Amino acid sequence: MPKCKLCGKEITFVRTAAGKSLPCEPKLIHYYQGKGQKIVTIEGNVVECSYIGINTKPLGMGFVPHWGNCSIQGKKKKALKPEIELFK
Repeated sequence: MPKCKLCGKEITFVRTAAGKSLPCEPKLIHYYQGKGQKIVTIEGNVVECSYIGINTKPLGMGFVPHWGNCSIQGKKKKALKPEIELFK
């Protein structure tokens, strides 16, 4: 499984409906109606959602984009040179 070059966590690449590969957390999770968070559905659609649903049925399952969880990306992003690859 590939790893993030910045933080070293395992990631998976999910092909979006637009044909791009998006680095994501490797575990599928349920998502719920809501706003403020993003998920890549199994079909490859990027949707705004909530990861927590209280007394509601999940809308489906998907992958959480890694850029939201990378412990180093937010801190070092401005310092990186453009030629450095962010993910293996």
